[in-house]
Amino acid sequence: MSSIATNVNEHRGAPIMLALQVLTIIGALLSVSPPATAAEIYKCPGANGKTEFTDKPCATGAKVTVQPNSVEELDQSATKAKRVAVDKRIKEAQVADQADTDRRGRAQQAWADQCQGYLDEAKRQRAWLQSLSPAVRQSAASEITIQQRKYREADCGKTPP
Repeated sequence: MSSIATNVNEHRGAPIMLALQVLTIIGALLSVSPPATAAEIYKCPGANGKTEFTDKPCATGAKVTVQPNSVEELDQSATKAKRVAVDKRIKEAQVADQADTDRRGRAQQAWADQCQGYLDEAKRQRAWLQSLSPAVRQSAASEITIQQRKYREADCGKTPP
């Protein structure tokens, strides 16, 4: 029985020892690996004279260490990008609304001009009617009737469309 008790006591610490060994290996790997936050970037002169950035070393280029943004900076950048996109959509909607308002204004002005044209033509025909013979007066009266009908059919005198 004493040999069984000895074996049990020897194996009780095995999981702890295994965990310590794993943690030691992880610690050693982390101490020799480059930080996960840094990236190797090389700044190189391009063939067209522009500066190029690459992940491979170049003959005359300089190594540049780039640290990625913090989570806060990334969140701020994303928020700013969203704000810019929303502002752009708002501006586009405002431009479209103004264009629609302008179009409606031009349509209302054209409608008003057309209605005024009917009234002016009827007035001209009445004046002409006063100075002519009975046959010409009949012709002018017919034209006046036509202009009045057009005026009514165009809903002139009502609220513009």
